[in-house]
Amino acid sequence: MPDPVPPPPGFTAAVTPADFAEMTRRAADDADAFWLEQAERLDWVTAPTEACDASFSLDRLHIRWFADGTLNACHNALDRHVAAGLGDRTAFCFEPDDPADDARRRTITYAEALRETQRMANVLKGALRRATASRSISR
Repeated sequence: MPDPVPPPPGFTAAVTPADFAEMTRRAADDADAFWLEQAERLDWVTAPTEACDASFSLDRLHIRWFADGTLNACHNALDRHVAAGLGDRTAFCFEPDDPADDARRRTITYAEALRETQRMANVLKGALRRATASRSISR
């Protein structure tokens, strides 16, 4: 196994080993409260009141996380970072399948990703409007 890559100079972990141990203890003591607290780190349309709804019964097998909450994943992935002034930071790194294909290698900022997501949303909305209009005309 190769040696681990050390963090860059000046890097400080957001969670220390002691913090991690404390978080693990809290999650074990009251998992629902712990995960609801973690959920507060996201922006919710409707905040959840229950972290996990699980049944391991064979006739009702399910695991649902934050089932009574409503979340806009795109907002949490892109919009809020741009709104916080981080639009010029790298959101994604694209590496082509062929490592020699440097021409296609690129980084995409939060602002670029948001702009492209909005463009695709408008394409889909336009297609939906056209499909709805053609259905109403053909009736």
